[in-house]
Amino acid sequence: MNGPPKFDQEIDILSVDEVSVLWQNDRTQFQKGMVTLSTQRIFFLGVKQAHYSMTLGHIKAASPSSSLFSSPKIKIALQNDSVCHLVFHRSGRDLFLSKLSDVMKLMQWLPIANSEPVKKSFTTNSAGICTLLF
Repeated sequence: MNGPPKFDQEIDILSVDEVSVLWQNDRTQFQKGMVTLSTQRIFFLGVKQAHYSMTLGHIKAASPSSSLFSSPKIKIALQNDSVCHLVFHRSGRDLFLSKLSDVMKLMQWLPIANSEPVKKSFTTNSAGICTLLF
């Protein structure tokens, strides 16, 4: 796939074309590109070299948003209390939101321990005098 380099253990879940990004409610440079959901992040690949990436750990909640005369959106509330919207100009909002919800439950962006737990050996350094006498 063309785009940003992948993180360790990252798997692409879904890509949707014709998506724009709004920050709060303001238009951004990220217009009508491709948005991809992976197990660790959402990234936007623009047609004019505009790229954007958001780690899933920054997301507090995601919900559908729409109005009568505008394209369907996903409202993404972030941990720092700001909001961004993904605007789906064609289709794919409901599937993207469903997959995002599934991936958020898995929390695969969190680091996985690479080694077995190590048992501490007992020493008398931290034992009190009473413990040694009895």
